[in-house]
Amino acid sequence: MAEPISLQDIAAIVASVPKGADRGTLTAAIDKAVDGVIANLLAADGTLPPDLLKITKFTLEFLEACGKMGDPQFRAHIKTRASELHNELSIAAAKAAAKAPPPAADPNAKTYTSFEPAYADYFCEFIGLRLRAFQFESDPPPFAYVLNKKFEPVFLDTIRTQVLPEMLKARRIRSMADSVATTDLTRNFFFEEFLKEPAENPTHLLWTGLMDDFRIALAPPPAPKKEKKAKGGGLAGLFAKKAPPAPPKKTTTGDRFAMAEKFLKTLQKGAQDNGFDPPRVGDLAFFHALIDYKIGDIETNKKALGQLLIQENQEDEDMKAREGATRDWLYRIVTRMPPHCGELLALWAYHEHAELFSQQMLRSFMMGQGTTEKARERAVPLFARWMKDVIDMSSPAAKEAAET
Repeated sequence: MAEPISLQDIAAIVASVPKGADRGTLTAAIDKAVDGVIANLLAADGTLPPDLLKITKFTLEFLEACGKMGDPQFRAHIKTRASELHNELSIAAAKAAAKAPPPAADPNAKTYTSFEPAYADYFCEFIGLRLRAFQFESDPPPFAYVLNKKFEPVFLDTIRTQVLPEMLKARRIRSMADSVATTDLTRNFFFEEFLKEPAENPTHLLWTGLMDDFRIALAPPPAPKKEKKAKGGGLAGLFAKKAPPAPPKKTTTGDRFAMAEKFLKTLQKGAQDNGFDPPRVGDLAFFHALIDYKIGDIETNKKALGQLLIQENQEDEDMKAREGATRDWLYRIVTRMPPHCGELLALWAYHEHAELFSQQMLRSFMMGQGTTEKARERAVPLFARWMKDVIDMSSPAAKEAAET
């Protein structure tokens, strides 16, 4: 890594580029400025002075201007350096935030006089943080509801009005309400409760139980088995097995089916109003798992994916990561993280780092999920659903990706 140079020198490097400079001059200025800023970010070691932020922004604006000109290879180099600078800035900002002293207590912070509104507010915040981890800004907004910011308020409002009243009736939640003092109705108290292991966590048990009940209630009935004809005629036909009686029809009031139907229809109405993909019955399995997502794990994997994509796209062979490093990382998180979390990180990475996430990476990732289309859809159903129009798995390139 280059030695830190003064911020004034970095500004001078950018400012000294003549109008109409050739590609070689621009590339040299870009690399020197980016390396200089990154060296200063690393040397700052947990601090982020205003003048360093200012020169970082200035350099990024310079890269953005350069990225609008030249041949595709030159523009790809610009995007790689910009992604690298963004990544180092994010790491530096995170270190600075970790070292910053805790904020003073807010005298206007919300206080609660009863358990129920505090529980409802903090549970919605807890779930909302997990949705926010995957959200992505674009114009138009993403069709995938998990990436779309407008899904969060629809989902949380539906939880608040339709699910939380049921959870608050539970005996273990009522016991918690009776045992906690009003002064302890804080974010820290509730988040500690929500993060406990499932066996000691009544909120986890209730949430996952309700999502399971909803999924079972709304699942389509099994297809009737075809009645086998008895062999032979005469008396043999008299003793043929009769078809089993049809299962009783689900009622629409006063049971889990009514709650589940209302829950899903409300989300689908929100999708119609806001232009995102409507959740389906199968997505209740994702909602079930959402409570298990760890924000720290998600952020760690976001940074790792960003770094791998940058390194795999490096032109310098000494800095370049081995081919397939990003794909192999995605393989691991799909199997090791809670259900759907890994595939949603892959979806987020594709949108956040679109210029670095190649078609070959997409095909290789999908081919590693199974040998047939149905197997791949079972392994990563959300990714397959929202990327089906992006990846052509029948192309010769897909076969080549499978072989590598």
